[in-house]
Amino acid sequence: MLFYSTRKQKFVSIGWIFKFLGTDIKPFIRISLSVDYSILLGPNRCRTCQMPQGVQEPTTELQKDSKFYDPDGMSSDDREKFYTWYNERTPSPSFPLAEPHCLYPWCNKYGEYPVGHPEIITENFQPISDYFGLVKCSVLPPRALYHPVLPYRTQGKLMFPLCRTCADNLQQEPCHHSDAERALHGTWVTLELEKALEKGYKLVRIDEVWHFPEHTDGLFKDYIDTFLKIKQEASGFPPECDTDEKKGQYIADYAAKEGIQLDPRQIVKNSGLRALAKLMLNSFWGKFAQRPNMTKVKIISDPAEYFDLLSSDQINVTDANFINDELIEVHFENVDEFVEADGKTNVVIAAFTTAHARLKLYGVLEQLNRRVLYFDTDSVIYVSKEDEWEPPTGSYLGQLTDELDGGYITTFVSGGPKNYAYETSTDKTVCKVRGITLNYRTAQKVNFNLMCDMVCLEALSDLTDSIAVNIPYKINRDTKEKSVKTRSENKDYRIVYNKRVIVNNFDTLPYGF
Repeated sequence: MLFYSTRKQKFVSIGWIFKFLGTDIKPFIRISLSVDYSILLGPNRCRTCQMPQGVQEPTTELQKDSKFYDPDGMSSDDREKFYTWYNERTPSPSFPLAEPHCLYPWCNKYGEYPVGHPEIITENFQPISDYFGLVKCSVLPPRALYHPVLPYRTQGKLMFPLCRTCADNLQQEPCHHSDAERALHGTWVTLELEKALEKGYKLVRIDEVWHFPEHTDGLFKDYIDTFLKIKQEASGFPPECDTDEKKGQYIADYAAKEGIQLDPRQIVKNSGLRALAKLMLNSFWGKFAQRPNMTKVKIISDPAEYFDLLSSDQINVTDANFINDELIEVHFENVDEFVEADGKTNVVIAAFTTAHARLKLYGVLEQLNRRVLYFDTDSVIYVSKEDEWEPPTGSYLGQLTDELDGGYITTFVSGGPKNYAYETSTDKTVCKVRGITLNYRTAQKVNFNLMCDMVCLEALSDLTDSIAVNIPYKINRDTKEKSVKTRSENKDYRIVYNKRVIVNNFDTLPYGF
């Protein structure tokens, strides 16, 4: 589908560049979410569940010693993300974008978490709804589900496919694979599996269940409330609270909603304290998923100790720097078989945090359906239409908040995940590109207009271009010399997208749709 852009004076794909004319434009809102996980469930001990009729036993990827774990990826903010292009033009749509207020703290405060030790079940499985915990299993995704539920890691990315083989091969052609080839194998939280079954996924086989008989909400309520109180007080009063009466009402409303009594004497804007409290709120849960095999650094003066490290079958030396004639700095890590369990980590807690966040995002995507244009780890952009559902907004934990203070976007373009730009009603342009710091110099090369041109080239001619970006003064840390240096750096900017199948009208569909 093509749409004529008066700004560019040429035809562009409405799926790639959206130029909407009209006055009925609603505020631009943003949703910020990040979810990513894979869990260790242990070896595949038995397979007692029978395959559904007509579904063959999968024969690839799930071996007897299969393990599903990646704590680092589970806590990473850089989860694999995908976005969609809108393929329907309406007279006067707008681009809302909403950001949830403290999403992860909301999960930690209100989400339900397992406590205690799990029951490890390998046979005589019950329905998924009878369990609360983790399930290592195979599932058959449905066809024609625009927003899939379950993630699947392949090609070094976390995707949301409806066919495993299509995702493995990045297949852009229509899917004709068998059910066995389409089935996903992995480990998921029971909350997500229940949602997946509700959306048409079929449970093919269960390998192992970690069921937690004990679970509770409010597990981290006291911690979250402590730092949330600091953050809110350091934010100052909202601009609309310009009288003592309004300030008192603000404090009363916050106490009623969050159960936190703010101190009016402490409500003073303090950006530094607010940033610290926000860091404590958002980073808390990720420590539970921190990988235990962190690189260690040791300063050694005894040659015998150094050679003991080199010859040890339990340690892998990754680097060695001679400080002087007497000292050597050794970087090493434990071999996987000799990694000691860390009592401070709990991957299950982190998995449930990301599952709660993922399901909260899915609740929005499910309602918007094909009106969603783009979303990744920290944003979702969708088309707002009159008389159609809009995500509710608010200023409390987990609620969506207005990002542009009543403004709106007139043109939006995206070249891939974390790679987009937009122009607002005030002629302000914003460009976001992961991996390139956009200062004055780099913005001369990578900007809104350039991105529009490159996306048009890709869309209309199927040609791919790249732009060389030179960063002459890049600050780097030299870990060997323990110094900070300025170096020249070169990067190439290009359009990259392989998270879903791009169809003729530049909409996208999940692999296996």
